Amino acid sequence: MRCLEKNLPCTYGLIVFFFMITTLSCQALMVEYNLDKLVKESTDIITGKVVERGSHWNKDKTAILTDVTIKIDKAIKGKAEKSIIVQYPGGEITKSDGTGIGMGRSDTPKFDVDEEVLLFLKKAEEGDMFKVTANFQGKFSVIEDKESGKKMIKGAPKILADPKTMKIREVKEYKVALEDFMTRVKEIINKQEK
Repeated sequence: MRCLEKNLPCTYGLIVFFFMITTLSCQALMVEYNLDKLVKESTDIITGKVVERGSHWNKDKTAILTDVTIKIDKAIKGKAEKSIIVQYPGGEITKSDGTGIGMGRSDTPKFDVDEEVLLFLKKAEEGDMFKVTANFQGKFSVIEDKESGKKMIKGAPKILADPKTMKIREVKEYKVALEDFMTRVKEIINKQEK
């Protein structure tokens, strides 16, 4: 290195090394959306089931996108059809020989075929597709409670920043009765429409 030849400190090299080490363990930090903001910024809020998921290249072949087909059970907000397509950045493309390439982001929601979901959605700017509002914050899994038999929404653990103070807080995994959650969402919709 040139700085060693001149017997100078390698400040530039140390900065690059420090940057590389600190970014290896980072994940996306998002500003927290409360329920009022999720409802307000969503054009559609639905419950449904994931029936298909497939990844493909974008038009420029510079990024991988994943399309998720959701069969709608209930539309809580918006005028959704019987099924919709939700698109998010990332995914995996596998060739016929078994090799492939993947691209991912830590802030995107994850979907499994046959998974029941509650989604806060925004209509995409192009086409008939939707995007999940506030990335992973707008997607909830719907599960059945083994003890009560009631449907519950399950929120995944996440690390978020408070929008006012920007202090970081960790949100643990949680469960809430789907019926209670939907009642609260409908109350917020009614309040926002007045």
